This record gives sequence, structure tokens and C-alpha cells, in this order.
Amino acid sequence: MHTGGRGLAAGTKHGSRPGNWERKPHEQSWPLALLDVAGDEFLGRLARHLGSVAGADAVWICACVERSGSRRLQSVAGWDAGGEAGELYFDPSGTPCQQTLTQGFGEVSGVCDRYPASPMARRGFDGFLGVALAAPASVPHGMIILLTRASHTFLPDSAENVRVFARRTGDELRNRTARVAAEVELGFLKRLLDAIPNPVFFKDAGFRYRECNTAFERMLGRTRNEIIGKTVFDMIPQEYAELNHLADLAALEQGQLVYENGMRFADGSRREVIYNKATLYVADGGGAAGVVGTIQDISAQRQAEREVHRLANFDATTGLPNRNALLSCLASLCESGGATGRWVMTLDIDKFHALHAGFGHDCCNSLLQLLGQRLIAQVAERGLVARIGGDKFGLFRFAPLDETGAGAWAEQVRELMQEPFVLAGQQLHATVCVGLAQAQAGDDAAGLLRCAETALHQAKGLGRGSCQLFVRDLDRSALTRLALEADLRQALGRREFSLVFQPQVDLFSREVVGLEALLRWQHPARGTIPPDQFIPLAEETGLILEIGRWVMEEACVLAHRWQMCGLPPLRVAVNVSSRQLKRAGFCDMISDILRRSGLEANWLELELTESTVMEHTETNIRILDGLKALGVHLAIDDFGTGYSSLAYLQRFPIDKLKIDRTFIADLPSANGDKAIAEAIIALAHGLGLQVVAEGVETAAQAEFLLQRGCNLIQGFYSGRPLTPDGVVALLSRPG
Repeated sequence: MHTGGRGLAAGTKHGSRPGNWERKPHEQSWPLALLDVAGDEFLGRLARHLGSVAGADAVWICACVERSGSRRLQSVAGWDAGGEAGELYFDPSGTPCQQTLTQGFGEVSGVCDRYPASPMARRGFDGFLGVALAAPASVPHGMIILLTRASHTFLPDSAENVRVFARRTGDELRNRTARVAAEVELGFLKRLLDAIPNPVFFKDAGFRYRECNTAFERMLGRTRNEIIGKTVFDMIPQEYAELNHLADLAALEQGQLVYENGMRFADGSRREVIYNKATLYVADGGGAAGVVGTIQDISAQRQAEREVHRLANFDATTGLPNRNALLSCLASLCESGGATGRWVMTLDIDKFHALHAGFGHDCCNSLLQLLGQRLIAQVAERGLVARIGGDKFGLFRFAPLDETGAGAWAEQVRELMQEPFVLAGQQLHATVCVGLAQAQAGDDAAGLLRCAETALHQAKGLGRGSCQLFVRDLDRSALTRLALEADLRQALGRREFSLVFQPQVDLFSREVVGLEALLRWQHPARGTIPPDQFIPLAEETGLILEIGRWVMEEACVLAHRWQMCGLPPLRVAVNVSSRQLKRAGFCDMISDILRRSGLEANWLELELTESTVMEHTETNIRILDGLKALGVHLAIDDFGTGYSSLAYLQRFPIDKLKIDRTFIADLPSANGDKAIAEAIIALAHGLGLQVVAEGVETAAQAEFLLQRGCNLIQGFYSGRPLTPDGVVALLSRPG
């Protein structure tokens, strides 16, 4: 703000008139001090000049501004004979300015009496002279205000002296308003750019930086002032600068260019980034003004992609390529014909499950790691080693071999096992079985690996440490079994399993008293696969653990749902395999399933075979005691087919014996089966246990059992297995 103390020296930060300017006609009488300046400097000098020629005590040049829908006057320059002019910002309503804005001119005396609330009166000014600033036939955009105190009056011709400068002052105000608006907009755009987290820059047509945001400054470790006017060759290492410059040229030619490149950041780190560059054109159809670009740091994304690839293609335990990686390698070679004549080897550790039970999970993982290292050392650069599942490894030799050479290779691999493995301070001797298959023209990767696994399966049938070469068309059953295993691994994820429920009926009351959950597999191509075909396979491969948990969860959820629907509560029996029972935390798993399903433990019955409970009897007694403590019912399934020590039997916390169907099928004619069935029933009664007969299909069988005191049966005689909807229909029948 200009004050009375400021002189009329030429020069302003907003620029002065050039030396070759000529005075306009209405400027002929102006003092030189007003002719060679512009902008705020002109307005400040004009305020002082008008105060002098009009005999005013104060002068303000004000701009009209809009605030919240109402007009205000705001001073942009001022002069006060008494010192600092200060600033004005006020509503013209209720002041002499209101009439002046309407009529274009106003001169008022007695301001303190007529407008006591006005800013002029509050400052002690009593005389007012004002000229509105406006283009012809337009709304005023500003005003020149001259003021005098009570004891002073304006000099003659003051109004005319003010009007002389009105047009030039109006032009300066309009320019000032436009300049301030542009500065506000530029400030907004700069803040907007700075709010963008990615680096943003603009280069002119000569590829010199003209603008950037703070993210770009941080990336280069330079300030904006250090960047503006420089080229990319001044800012980043030559290895990146040349490519960036070529990309700038391409962006100008093509209009836009997106590409990925490395970038060295200010902190010294090398990042992977995506550049997006586009040509910026001059307004009104002009040529290219330069290139605007953004930079996106995608280092974390690329690292995540590499990690996903690693997890998808490498085994977490050994660090070796996994089955997927081996198949990918084989597929590439098979498609190009490069696999023909080469050999694929599969091997696994004999009796690995026994080793796992004896040494524990961590030691067996160490064994797999050590074996992987030996295999890598043996194959070296001549092939690929992968862990393809469990304790199974797959190897591929790049060089062709005849059968003799393949046999020698297998022998070399088996010799790796001669040196004992040291685990937890103990020496462990292990052997492996080996299967080999040779690639032929037309083979695909999956088929080739499957042939090697078929050979491995045949080798395992020959005994520990055996080796077998795959002979094509010799054993289709083994291939079928491997295909079934592959499908079984995906069946759960594909929702191909379902449950049916075999009713257990009380012969006295003819009422359903329980249900046994039975697993069914509906294969999309093969149709229904009998349980006796896939359950043993699931046991052997360990898939029974995952499948068994799903059966347990599904049965508990359905049983609880039926109860919530108001149906009579029934105990649901679920079969438990030996591998499930031996799994660490089995009791905790059952407790968790019951908790999440909402089913009370009393309504769940676990069925275990004789052979299962008689393995590791002391351990199993502790597990069964833990299950019993949860409130779960326990039954021994297929009783009579295995070997049970009566001394142990009475120590097991069981609730029920189930007579195996093999002793029921020929009743009541077969004397031997009659004797066994009667003995089991008597044993159950003697131990205070319930007894259930399985596989009852005829009325004669049911009558025989009822007469011997076995009133609980299940089988086709009492009802075929039912779907969940069938169970609802059965239990909803009246009576």
C-alpha cells in the first residue's frame, strides 16, 4: 500500500514503459512521474499526485470485488497526508460511494453527520469526492476516492483533475484484476500439481524444464529453481538421459508415448517407473509448445509380481522349482520338439510317512532340503530339479540318453542316498524309488510327467530302493489311477463332493434315531465315482485330511441347520480315518468346527475303525479321552473285521459298536456269521455299549437282530442314503 511518505521515483516491479513510447493526447498534461510507470506503481503515484492537485487529505483507489454475492470496495493503492494510508475494505451501502457507483460521480460534504457509520467518518474525514471507474455502458469496476477533514476543502477543478486519470486508472485496475486472477489460478494449479503424488513435469519445445511439482523435485533431489531451464542431460545420469530424450522426440512426433524404464532416484535407489508423455499444444491451433509428462514408480508392483511368480513356480521349503515350473519347462520343450529322446525322472523317499512320524515335521523338511541339494549337485547344469509334491522330486536331463544311460543315471541318483543325512544330530539312512520315462514325438508335458510317475508307482510296488522304466501301453491301470489322483486333487475346489445321509433306525419304535454322513464324488466326465475307488486313494495321498475336514464341517453345518428349522434333533455320524486321528491338533480342529457351525458336541458322533483305534493305543486313548471331554460320541465302525484287544477295548471311551456288513449279509442262514453277530451283540451289552448293525437289507435279517437284542440298524431295509433335502422331507413327515 502506497503512503504519503513514498516519493515519485520511476520504476516498478510490474514493469515500466519502454523508452520509445509516445504520449497519448489525453496524457499530454500528465507529470512525467506518471508516464513512465504502470501497474501498482502507477496507482500509488497517482494517489499521491491527486492528493496534491486536489488539496485532499487522503486518496484511495479501490477495486470492486464480489464476495458471497455482494459487492465490496477494496483499496489497491492509497495516500494519506498524515502518514500511513492503511487499507479499506467495506460495503458501499450506507456510504457516499453507493450513489457514486450509480451515477458515476459524487461530491459530499458533512460525511460525519450524514454517514456516521462509514469508514470515512470513522477515520475523521468529512469531505468526499468520488469518480466511478467503468468502460462506457458497463458496470463500474472501481472508484477513485478523495477525502478531506472538517477544516479542509477541495481545491477548484478537483473533480476534473480526477476525471483526467479515470480511463487510465480503469485500465490499470482491469489489468490488475486479471493479473491477480491469473496468479490465483496459477497458484491453484501449482498446489494441484504438488498434491499429485507422482512426479509431473513440463518441458518446452527445446526440451528444457519449465515447470514441475514437488514430487519431481524429491525424485531428483533438486529444488525447482535448480531444475527450471535445464535439460534432462543436466539432471540424470547419461545412461537414462539419452533414452528419455529419444522418448521426448517420439512423444512430440506421435502425440503421446507410454513406456517403462529404470530410473535412479535421489536416494541412490534404482526404481522401475512408467513414463507417460504427451505433446502440449499452443492454444488456438498453434504448434507444439512442449512435452508434459508423469512418472509412476512401479517398483513395488514389479516386486510383487516377481514374488507372485516365485510363489507360483518355486517350492517354499526347498527353494527348488515346483511342479508348475517343471511342467512349463517340459511344455516349452515338447512344443519345440526339444524334449524328444530326453528323460524325465521322478523319485520319492521310501517310508517317508514313517520318517515324518518318527522325526517330526521340521526334521523331515530339512531332509527334503538336503536331498534337493544333493540332486542339484548331481544334475548340475545338465538338467532341471524340481520338488513336485510331498516327498516327490522330478528331474529332467537336457541331453538325450539311451535306456542304458538312463539306467546309469538312475543308479547315480540312488547312490546319493548311500551317505547318511544328519538331522538334529542324528544320522538318518534313507532310500528312494525311481521312475523314468523317455519323451517321444507328440508327447505333451502333463502326459510325459504322468508316465514318469506311473513308472515310480510301479517301482514302489517292487520294494524299497527300486527303479522302473516306463513301458508305453504296458499298464493302463496305473495311468488311470494317476489321472484319478490328479482329478481328486481338484475335486474339492471344484465343488464336486457332496454328502448323503444313511438313516439309523430303531426297530422297536420304527423311528429314525441317527444319520451317518457318506461322501459322494460326482466327476464332471466320469459321473459318480464309488467311494471304494477314491477313499483309499485319498488316504494314500494324504488328501483325506483336507477332504475329511470338509465332510466334518459340512455335516455339522447341516445338522445345526436342520435343528434351527425345527426338525427333530438327530445325532450325525462322521467317519474318521487313521491319518486324520493321528494329525496333530485333531481335538482342537473338532472343537473349532463345532464352535463355528453352532452344533452342540452331543449331536456329533465320530466313527473309527478297529484298526485305527488299535494303532498307537496309548496315544489314541488320550486323543479319544480328549474328544469325549468335548462331549462328542464315539463309535467303532466295521467291528469284527480287525483285531481288538478286549483289555484295551474296555479302556476306550466309546459309546457304540457297529457290526460290519460282512457278518450281516448272509444272516440268518450262515451259522458262522450268526455266531459272530451274537457274540458282538453280547460283548456290546456286557460293556454297556449301544450296538448298530450295518448293511441290513432284508426283513429276515432285521428280525434276527431284533431277537438278539440289536434294535438299531442301518441299510437299505430301513432306507437308502438321502440327500440333505431328502433328510428334511423325511423328518418333516407327520408321525
